[in-house]
Amino acid sequence: MFRCKAINDMLNEEFLSNWGYLTVVPRKNEEEAVLECITDDEEPDLHWTRIDETPIAKNRTIRKGQGSLVFPSVSEQDTGVYNCTAVSKKSRDPISTQMIEFTMMTPPRVQLSMSVSKRPVPLNTNVSNGETVRITCATWGTPAPSISWYKNGILHVETGRHKFTNKNSTKTFNSEDLFIGIIMSTDTGLYQCVTRNRAGVASDAFILNIPMVANLPLPPVNVSAVAIDHESVNVSWMPSPDNVSGYIINFITDKQVQELQSLTNQTFASVNKLLPGHTSIFYIRSFLISDGSKKGLFSEASNYITIKLKEEDKIRMPVVTLYPKSPTKLYANWTLVECKTKCPIMQQNIQWKRKRKHYHLEEFLQPNVTEYTINNLQPNKSYKVRVLLATSAGYPEHMIRLPWYTVRMPRSSSDLPRDNVFLIVHLSTCSQRPTEVLVNWTLDASLQKDLANYHVLYNTSTSVWQKELPTTETSLTLTDLVPRTCYGVKVRATYSTGRNSTESYLKTICTLPQPPHILSQHSNTNRIKVNKLRTKVLNTTSMRITWKHTPRKIQVDFYTIRVENVESDPNSQTETPEDKRSEVKGTHLEAAGRGPRSPQPTKYEDSRDTDHEVKLYRVTNRKMTVTSLKQDHNYKVTVTASTTTLTGHSATTYVTPDEGVPTAPLNVTWVPASPKDAVLTWSPPRLINGRLVHYLVKFSHDQQEWRNQTVPPDSTTTQIQDLVSNTNYTVLIAGRTGKGVGASTTVYIYIRATLEPELHRNTESVAVISVVSFLVIVTCVVAVLLCLRILRLRNNSPSVFQDDGTSEDMGPLRDGLNHHRMLDILDDIDDVDDGSKRLLQTVSTTQAVFFKNMK
Repeated sequence: MFRCKAINDMLNEEFLSNWGYLTVVPRKNEEEAVLECITDDEEPDLHWTRIDETPIAKNRTIRKGQGSLVFPSVSEQDTGVYNCTAVSKKSRDPISTQMIEFTMMTPPRVQLSMSVSKRPVPLNTNVSNGETVRITCATWGTPAPSISWYKNGILHVETGRHKFTNKNSTKTFNSEDLFIGIIMSTDTGLYQCVTRNRAGVASDAFILNIPMVANLPLPPVNVSAVAIDHESVNVSWMPSPDNVSGYIINFITDKQVQELQSLTNQTFASVNKLLPGHTSIFYIRSFLISDGSKKGLFSEASNYITIKLKEEDKIRMPVVTLYPKSPTKLYANWTLVECKTKCPIMQQNIQWKRKRKHYHLEEFLQPNVTEYTINNLQPNKSYKVRVLLATSAGYPEHMIRLPWYTVRMPRSSSDLPRDNVFLIVHLSTCSQRPTEVLVNWTLDASLQKDLANYHVLYNTSTSVWQKELPTTETSLTLTDLVPRTCYGVKVRATYSTGRNSTESYLKTICTLPQPPHILSQHSNTNRIKVNKLRTKVLNTTSMRITWKHTPRKIQVDFYTIRVENVESDPNSQTETPEDKRSEVKGTHLEAAGRGPRSPQPTKYEDSRDTDHEVKLYRVTNRKMTVTSLKQDHNYKVTVTASTTTLTGHSATTYVTPDEGVPTAPLNVTWVPASPKDAVLTWSPPRLINGRLVHYLVKFSHDQQEWRNQTVPPDSTTTQIQDLVSNTNYTVLIAGRTGKGVGASTTVYIYIRATLEPELHRNTESVAVISVVSFLVIVTCVVAVLLCLRILRLRNNSPSVFQDDGTSEDMGPLRDGLNHHRMLDILDDIDDVDDGSKRLLQTVSTTQAVFFKNMK
């Protein structure tokens, strides 16, 4: 049981907290591990070996079941790669081999160290004002533990002068530095480094103490900032009351992690190259360098000034050119145009829809893409296409008003245009050279001025090749092709001015069959090929490689897999193949099936170059899983088939283990800000799976026409504007990484036209209404009583009319009304009643006719 005691020396009092219980679960000294090996044979003979040729101790392992290897108690000496080989009992030859990597998890160990102004010091050292501090957290464990920083028990993130540097990680080690620049008193606190892995948690902490100095200069006052344009701010302040040497301008934007500084001896400065459309925070510190002192004295921070810069000029949307490739495929090409201030393009969005439809489909593209092929369209239908560009300020606000480009898809393949009018290509073959194709092309004269070079691309159903030619060449002979094989050929013209390339339509031509007297130039070596090579990224550190071998008449004994970590972009690399063909740009292949087993066991080799890492594997089956890759690194995968005497040509492809997409945001809520605006708030996704680029907020009232809104990754709230009151809206919120948009969270919004007033106003309104209602009821009751009283008085005082127009107890009637005149008026009233009766009878007789006509 633990509890905390707080002591106040000034009041001479003590305070005790409640008791807390801590229970420590003892760790098991012995943990069992099982390596399983399964085969399809009914009576297998399984043999276990280690790849480092270290013998497996029989007294430490047990065999169970079909051939599982069991470790009753695991130790670090058991770590390694194990091979399970299935041997046929009849021929005693190896049938197949399975490789298993066995690693023992160990809980983390952590160690903290500190250096002040690049000098190592103990952790309990007091740090002087204005110095820089670097706290190093080193941790060991299997797998490598993760590192988290805490200040005063709260998760510490990179803000301003606090940043994480010198990150280093291996399979069993991880380290990270917390750098704090130009220390001041607010940096005092308890700093803790917490490390975690699947085996446990470890932490270390210390208190960073910064004593106050009596003679520190005072900070400047009345700091103000005025924006000049979208990326410049003028900052001014009143000088410090003390005699100081100068001032430090500290500023940081909401999109940057590192805080920047600028020195000046004036009371004003201009800060440039800020991020347009974002918020910047400024504060000033005074410094004093006395004579003969090597260290300066720095003041505390002045008041903080926050200013939001104007958004940069909106970029103009590109002009899109559309070419139907088939009745269901549409090729789109466009030119990127920068805005006046050279604002960078952050993302692109291509949208397409059927004509006269109010909903569209879309695809997000990288900033440098200038072409896209839309698939699965309907023949003989009209479609609209447009491309939207986003800068750091986001997409255009009024995307509905931006224009669309219309095209009608052809009815069938015969209706396609035969060629590009600017780049015309002709293909031909000759019976004397059945394995050659002659390619001729003509480029329009208006496009030859800025021409840089030509690219001739040709491919089969499995491979793609490319050749680069100078501008003086307008023909090319493709040689050493396979007889009776169809090739797709197209020509691309590129320009030196950065303009989009001109590309011809894809044309197909088939080589001729070889006559019987012409011997094939392909030897047995050329026939040993790896075909249909395919790589699939499993996660950020592993991938699966599959391939096929054709033809099957030649028995392959083993395959060699070479995995090379290349530094440059694979799309810009060219490799010279051994069969004298042009540079292989890539291989786009289908999934390979399982082939025949080879009687050779699996072998493994690993070598490292000075510039990049190369791993070699030798296997007998046609699939393999490669692990321990580096995220966002480009890898070149080469597979070569070999027999006991010959080695064939290899197939090459490139792969990049990249990050994944995030999970859905959590705790999404909304509140109305006005009858037309709503404020959304959410929590970050549970798993980011990479670096979060931004949040994507999509909302629609009919789930067909969607409006998009992007939110910075460090923000978890936004405001949706220009909504329609009394309308149901569907809102989707999702995170986006470099891999794409992740899972979304759905929330529904309904804002009334009149928001409910505050509670006290409701109380006052109810009170007023109650008083008015009571007064109206009282008035009505009084009026009814008066009417009843008047009627009673009239009934109790009857009058007898006489011939002279007078009555008893009454004077003559008003207006000279006498008894006979009164009788005449009553007769007229009876006549009027008779006419009303006749009118009602007439209406009743015509009512049936009226309803009949209406029917």
